[in-house]
Amino acid sequence: MKNWTIALALVAATGCPPMDDDGKPSQDTEPRVDETGVEDTDTAADTDTDTDTDTAADTDTAMDTDTDTAIDTAVEAACDPSDLEFRVEVRNDDGTLTDTFAPTDMPMLAGVLENTCEEGPVSIETTSTCLVELWTITGPDDVATEVRPVCSPTTTQWSIAGGTTEEATYKMESLVEGDYEIEVRFTYGGETATGGFTVETPEAEPPERP
Repeated sequence: MKNWTIALALVAATGCPPMDDDGKPSQDTEPRVDETGVEDTDTAADTDTDTDTDTAADTDTAMDTDTDTAIDTAVEAACDPSDLEFRVEVRNDDGTLTDTFAPTDMPMLAGVLENTCEEGPVSIETTSTCLVELWTITGPDDVATEVRPVCSPTTTQWSIAGGTTEEATYKMESLVEGDYEIEVRFTYGGETATGGFTVETPEAEPPERP
């Protein structure tokens, strides 16, 4: 009896595993059982079949009342200094271009800057108020004469409209016969242009016969 009593006491102290009806220890085969031992049996599908019934259209029919019809007429800068043409012209007293003069004539020299771009103006800047800074005339004796215009050393802005010109002129005195070469140096970029003319005595017209 003493040994049997001790065995019952050990069983009571250590506890016994739960048994199924067949007398074997119970095993947990349901992974869906949470910590409380309650199985999740919610198998109901989502029955919310409501659709969006908002069929209201946007009724904002207000028109843009901005009646400003101003048009940007600014011309994009399509022309630049590369469109400028530099040249020298020789003219007689009435402004006609010529390359032949009599010893009594006084040729007019013109340093011409033309904007060959028709689409718009070309703007440039010079360091003086003159368009031409130097005239060089070389005569038949190969002696070069330099003429410097009187200019103010003031920065000057020039705007040459499309297809138009700016020019500076120099009136010469009567010259001896011979060939003359001209070089004009502009104040913008040190650009130069050359030309020439001849001074000769006109041939005498034969007398009219009676």
